[in-house]
Amino acid sequence: MSLLEDLEKAINKLPKNNLSGLTRVEGGLFEWTSLRWIATQVLELDGVQESDEKTQAAGGAATQVFGAIFEPPKGGSLVSVSLGLTCQLKSDNAGENKSWQWKARNKNENTWVDLQAIVTGALTTSHALKSVSGIRFATPNFDKVPFEIGLFCTPSATYNIVSQVVSSSTYSVLYKPD
Repeated sequence: MSLLEDLEKAINKLPKNNLSGLTRVEGGLFEWTSLRWIATQVLELDGVQESDEKTQAAGGAATQVFGAIFEPPKGGSLVSVSLGLTCQLKSDNAGENKSWQWKARNKNENTWVDLQAIVTGALTTSHALKSVSGIRFATPNFDKVPFEIGLFCTPSATYNIVSQVVSSSTYSVLYKPD
């Protein structure tokens, strides 16, 4: 099957209401970009859309509070992913440190790869935006399409952590289809 036929099949499999999709094909590589990824689609007065809040009780271990799977119609080998990830975090007390971190893994595999170092610090009782962005190249355990992105949070021993993922989170994936 030709690259053009692969492209046509991939485009025809896209949901009609999806704002993400195949944006470029070059040299046997596909680029897939998302304009809307993870947040609710309810219009907000401040223009910021976010996922449902997840509250982790005090004293808990690092836990995945959000996950999204990137799964285009055709899988393959990951070359790179450009990410812009934003979450909102708050706590019922600002006096103790809490932690958060974005991770990724190949779909249906167990080993997570750190996309960033763990961030530890005190949070306020109001939502604070936390963003990371950049390009990540394929690495063992994060080298296939489809893959999953996850946000992990750790409350303090005494106080909770409340998290949401914000609609400005996007990705652009470059991969070689199987």
